Amino acid sequence: MFISGHDQKVRRVCFSVPSRAAMVNTTNNLAAGLTDGLPTEEFVFSSAAKIALTVVISVVAAMGLFGNAMVVFIVIRYKDMHTVINYSFANLALTDLTLLLLDAVPTAADTAGINLSALLGCKVPIYLQYVSAEVTSLTLAFLSYDRYRLIVYPLKTLKRRSPLALLSILLGIWLVSFVVQIPAVVVTGLTEEGKCYEFNAPWGVEYFFSYALVSLFIIPTGIIVFCYVRMGRKLLEAGPIGSRKETRRRRSVKIVLAVTILYALSWVPCHTVHLWMAFNPEITAESPLYVELHTAVNVLIFVNSSVNPYVYALIGPSYRHHIRSMVICSCRNASSQQNVNTVSSQKGKFCRYQIPGSSTDPENSSRL
Repeated sequence: MFISGHDQKVRRVCFSVPSRAAMVNTTNNLAAGLTDGLPTEEFVFSSAAKIALTVVISVVAAMGLFGNAMVVFIVIRYKDMHTVINYSFANLALTDLTLLLLDAVPTAADTAGINLSALLGCKVPIYLQYVSAEVTSLTLAFLSYDRYRLIVYPLKTLKRRSPLALLSILLGIWLVSFVVQIPAVVVTGLTEEGKCYEFNAPWGVEYFFSYALVSLFIIPTGIIVFCYVRMGRKLLEAGPIGSRKETRRRRSVKIVLAVTILYALSWVPCHTVHLWMAFNPEITAESPLYVELHTAVNVLIFVNSSVNPYVYALIGPSYRHHIRSMVICSCRNASSQQNVNTVSSQKGKFCRYQIPGSSTDPENSSRL
């Protein structure tokens, strides 16, 4: 039976799926005195609200899965996209795909009345969600450091770049993330009702949430802030923009900065709710106020994972060009299917859409 008394606090992590019982009924918690002073009617989800929430999360997840899958495909498919920044964006897209599949989809299903927690389990999905968040933060820190090195020490940085070095760094980020987030395995589990909860850690839930804040946010953000302060000084000293290569470097800095700001804005509320919950003895996973806040910060994280690929396309012209080329190829091939012979002889020709400033430009082919 789920224990909700003060002897064993049960708290929900930002990643876990909101309990339908918590969204509809808080009577037991009120009787136990766990939500003293909190008005209940204001925080109970109505049927209409649950339907709207399911639709919103489903749409956000669908857009995110499609957009991030497109980023991975474009980076792998087109040789002119084989650069440090694009490989890193593909890595971010993989983490967003993982987060949406293991968190957004189960959340939408659970809100609709389908309990996927019992089917998927708890420890492994929650652990992978924490790992994905760690990979995202470390990849953004690496991208910021890489842009910093490229702006401040361009010659030294270009000499040391190679596909093998980049692959080693990205694999290292994943390995470090798997190790750093091992505590997430210890503190999570399923209740008898099949809901995923984070139980009181042996060393104290306050320590775990503080550890998560430091590892997922403070350290990576500190690296990012340092790099951008140094880059800002260098760019101010450099004066007006010169070559096309310098223009592309500055554009890449803007993309990384935009993605980083969106990441920070979406994750600060999550960590705030974590700490508030950890250090407030009256708040549990079934507290009505927490249910609403937890749902809100989760949706914010889902939106962040979904909009990233569209930020790449909005600011980076290469993604727009390749999306345009795929659309043109699809339209031409579809129109040519009326003549089988034409299709067989000219299909490859139809899909050879020249991307403006693509790999034929030696500057574009440099691994920026």
